[in-house]
Amino acid sequence: MHDSNNLDRFDEALRSWAMRPPQLSEGAAATRVRAAIETFPQRRGIWQPVLSIGAVALVVVALVAALRDIPKTTELVDRPEARPGIALMWLDAQTPLYMNLEPLKIQEGDVS
Repeated sequence: MHDSNNLDRFDEALRSWAMRPPQLSEGAAATRVRAAIETFPQRRGIWQPVLSIGAVALVVVALVAALRDIPKTTELVDRPEARPGIALMWLDAQTPLYMNLEPLKIQEGDVS
């Protein structure tokens, strides 16, 4: 549990720390930062080419996988054609849907 007295002491300590003068001058601090940046080791090494080759390989694998799943055009064998008065619509490669467009010839009295 937080005690307000502890928070007050922390706040007072933080304010006193912020008010004290810096240990280095602005110029000396800037010189240290510049020197650290200039001496920072470059990370090019072996990882950059390895990551590039890995990214290219990943793109090639994805492209091959996508192209492999493209359906190949095949000739439709043994597909009946539509006749006059009959419409034929293929729902998928194996499912034909026949629709009779001619009026039904029902004799009078025949309810079928």
